[in-house]
Amino acid sequence: MTEQEKKDMTMEEALTRINALAAKKKSGQSLTEEELAEKKDLYEVYLGFIRAQVVQHLESIEFVDAEPDADTVEVDVDLDTKYLRKSH
Repeated sequence: MTEQEKKDMTMEEALTRINALAAKKKSGQSLTEEELAEKKDLYEVYLGFIRAQVVQHLESIEFVDAEPDADTVEVDVDLDTKYLRKSH
């Protein structure tokens, strides 16, 4: 699988192909070397989608006070997502 194919693939396409390979393996057929390599690439693509969703979710979180008049300390949090983002 080329890098361009990985970038162009949707999450649904990756999951469909992962499930097809899993069904083949579960049925007792062995996967070819090409299919094993493809499965590895598909998992990488899928995990990339999951990482992106987690990062997006974490970046969208906004902390608010339950009681606006209460004494609170303002904290500036810088979300370091470098460990969640995997470079290809």
